[in-house]
Amino acid sequence: STGIAKLKRNHPTLFQLSLNGKVRPVVQYLYSLLGHNADSTTTTTSTTPSTTTTTTTNKSSPKNAKHTKQVAKMVTNHPYLLQLDVRSNLEPTARFLRDACDLTD
Repeated sequence: STGIAKLKRNHPTLFQLSLNGKVRPVVQYLYSLLGHNADSTTTTTSTTPSTTTTTTTNKSSPKNAKHTKQVAKMVTNHPYLLQLDVRSNLEPTARFLRDACDLTD
């Protein structure tokens, strides 16, 4: 996609971030800010002595498609978000903005 190509070209170090340690938690948090139900995404991991397989299934709905586009736009416009820690950066900032600016969900 053009968004991925843009990220690779302009922010190549993002692809060195840990998927499970950094990228996935931030993307899931961004979805939660939009009211995305965490139960609609299921991750299954199976391990055998020689391989580990992880499968993620996202139940499709128009609301989820809208959220996917919004999260994709946030990430492509502000890729540094993927480098932030959810607990020490994103949650406190979102909470502060919600309280200080009287923003509601």
